[in-house]
Amino acid sequence: MDRDSKIQARRLFQRVLLSEEGRLVLANILVNLGYFETDPKQINPDYIAFANRLLNQVGINNLDNLSNIMDRLAETATEEDITEDNNVI
Repeated sequence: MDRDSKIQARRLFQRVLLSEEGRLVLANILVNLGYFETDPKQINPDYIAFANRLLNQVGINNLDNLSNIMDRLAETATEEDITEDNNVI
């Protein structure tokens, strides 16, 4: 695929998946693929690879963005997910 085609594909994925509704769909896809799973027995490497490929197609998940990704992840770190019913520690 030439550069112009890659740019057009990237813009299409961004237009669809980074809209307000698209983000909800993308989040649902990632959850259903087990992207946020913490139990190794529940992780399907093929699904995680697909999720990473999808995020790469949007332009999110690539090494050029690693610093930005880590910054955003750090910004979202809270203790809100820790409850009696959902203890992650």
